[in-house]
Amino acid sequence: KFRSTVEGNLNDRLIRTRIGMTTASHDQRSRSHHRQRRVHRHSGVRYQVGNGTEVSCCVKYAIFVFNIIFFFFGFTLVAVGTYCQIDKASMYSRFQQAGNMALDPTLILIVVGILTFFIGFCGCIGSLRENTVLLTIYATLLGIIFALQVVMLAIMYFYKGKVMEFVGTTLRDVIPSYRDDVDLQTFIDLVQTGMQCCGIKGPDDWDANLYFAKVADCASNPGGICSSPEANGVPYSCCVNPFRVDEDQNTIVNTACGYKTREMTSSHLIFQMGCLDVIDGWIKTNMMPFGVALIIVVCIQMIAICLAQNLKSDILAQKAKWMNS
Repeated sequence: KFRSTVEGNLNDRLIRTRIGMTTASHDQRSRSHHRQRRVHRHSGVRYQVGNGTEVSCCVKYAIFVFNIIFFFFGFTLVAVGTYCQIDKASMYSRFQQAGNMALDPTLILIVVGILTFFIGFCGCIGSLRENTVLLTIYATLLGIIFALQVVMLAIMYFYKGKVMEFVGTTLRDVIPSYRDDVDLQTFIDLVQTGMQCCGIKGPDDWDANLYFAKVADCASNPGGICSSPEANGVPYSCCVNPFRVDEDQNTIVNTACGYKTREMTSSHLIFQMGCLDVIDGWIKTNMMPFGVALIIVVCIQMIAICLAQNLKSDILAQKAKWMNS
């Protein structure tokens, strides 16, 4: 009787122990299951721990690093352009020159900077926060720019003569504003000095500027601006040798080297070829490097578009995976 009582107690303890172990194991599996099913939210995309993610970190951070450069580059362009625009003139004078704003170097700098900044912003934030809307805007803008490049190249190839004529007419409109806009004056001087050219088609293009116009073109006002020493001349950047040595034997820019130079029948002191012809010749001479650079730019754009679309597809796949789980 004593033995049966002891055996009964042992059996009861064994049963209770087994039940406790089973309950603990079930609780542990349940907690583990809940941990595996825990949903984490990150930038609008939900992930399940343990199931992996459809989003490629390589693609994500490649887009981010690539666009952070454009982000800061665009910001720098906007900052520099805005500073120059504010510094060079008052708001009233800028409204007076509203007709020439499209050819204002600082305004072009600001517009390009804003576009670059916005594209870089969409690429950076869209990839970092995995935002499909920003990635769509980013890829769409790059696609539009790519399409415009293709259209422009096609137009330049099939209608080269008309394009050159249009560019020449447009650039000739900046000559009258040479003295009115400091930034434009600096830009023209840099182009003429660097390309070793004068005017758009030649030195006579400077007749469009009152300061350099020939006396015969404004003989009705002999006591006016045509009596200045710059009449019948060109800017110093048209001179073959725009430098001189001062009294202290220092080499300085001779800003008067172009005075009256167009009065001569054949002047060897200034460049005789127009900048448009020089640029056209430069493109023909450097067609191979120019083409390679263009192909590289196009390839970079296509890679960026493909990466953005790939990341967007991964994000949508991850969302669908979460919704179906």
